[in-house]
Amino acid sequence: MKALISLNEKVSYISSWEYTQTNDGKGMEYRPITSIAGARVVQLSDQEFDISAQMFWKEYNGTNESHRLYYDVSSDSILDIVDANPPIEMTEEKQNNGVKPT
Repeated sequence: MKALISLNEKVSYISSWEYTQTNDGKGMEYRPITSIAGARVVQLSDQEFDISAQMFWKEYNGTNESHRLYYDVSSDSILDIVDANPPIEMTEEKQNNGVKPT
């Protein structure tokens, strides 16, 4: 299988979470902090087809869908996007209808 890579499009992921004041200043909430992972994998295909000069094909033998992948230029590899897990407090808070556990 081939992956179509677009070097002009960047992929971001959740690298961490920040507990911060809400925009209205009346409470606190968790917000994701994002970082750039690499270039976008546009699609996966069994066959190559004509593409623009800003794109190229790369062999891919994984099982993930293209929206969960990125191309890392430094290692010349297609890698999985891995988001940071939400803080346990955030998960408990959601289960407690927005009340932060004590």
